[in-house]
Amino acid sequence: TTTTTTTTTTTTTTTTTTTTTTTTTTTASTTTTTTTTTTTTTTITTTTTTTTFFENVRIKITARNSQNNDPVRDVLATVSLIVDGQPVWSEQVGLSSKGTAFITVPANGLYLIELQDPGFFNASGTVVVSCTSSDCLTEIRIIMSPILSPGQTGIIMTWNAQPADIDIYVMAIKKSDNSLCLTSYEDTNGCPAIILDRDNAAGGNNGPETLTLLDEAVNSQYTYLVAIVDFDFEDEANNGVDFINSGATLTVTNELQTETAEMEATSIDVASAYYLFGCVDVQTDGSFILTAAPTGIFFNGNVESEWLAMKTAYC
Repeated sequence: TTTTTTTTTTTTTTTTTTTTTTTTTTTASTTTTTTTTTTTTTTITTTTTTTTFFENVRIKITARNSQNNDPVRDVLATVSLIVDGQPVWSEQVGLSSKGTAFITVPANGLYLIELQDPGFFNASGTVVVSCTSSDCLTEIRIIMSPILSPGQTGIIMTWNAQPADIDIYVMAIKKSDNSLCLTSYEDTNGCPAIILDRDNAAGGNNGPETLTLLDEAVNSQYTYLVAIVDFDFEDEANNGVDFINSGATLTVTNELQTETAEMEATSIDVASAYYLFGCVDVQTDGSFILTAAPTGIFFNGNVESEWLAMKTAYC
């Protein structure tokens, strides 16, 4: 809806010219005066346009527990419209006992959603609203990690609905001798001080895959390479398009910090189908360093020497 307001300002300028003619005779004197007036009118128009956004445009927020995909209840969500990197509108809403909330937003654009709950690490996500009509709903799902014990670090991998089964692999390479130990769905707790808490084979909407580094004193002795693979890649007909477009995201978090890395790739070869997120180094004080690999790095994770080559090249 566009409303136009026009303001007109008129300025009048008057110019007077006087001409005097004098005629003299022996009996009389006559004087004639002529006056000319010129009026100039200037009009200035100002137009103000106000746009009304569509009605009932909403964001649905869903919060899930990284350990079991249960709803995170009674979370406080802060929703902000971001323009040029700055919030220009912000509002808070509480999530229900189902771990969801709906909030009406004032415009299309990029929204930052920040979640807070006393029993979980703070979490956030962004979503773009691009509605073209009223009664439009945009959804975002955010995974929240329960607060871990001091010295523990969580590794969380999320993705979109497709493909159905992306698996996370974490290779521990000991710093002293380059010995290797792999944690995955095939062996969930066979390596020192690390455990796979959750495997998900039912699509990204069914929750994340999650591991926990359990002891900073032990974990600091290793470099952890984090990679993912589409379990059904060889059986899919689209040559890995779903995997490339999966929106897979790695989050590493503990009581001190949170870091993320996103999958970015344009092509994939079945012979080298493992995508490398990067390397995690836990420090003796409990902090960690996440070194992200360059975009588009794939390798053959079935060969141990390739894990060592990835460590040499990117860690």
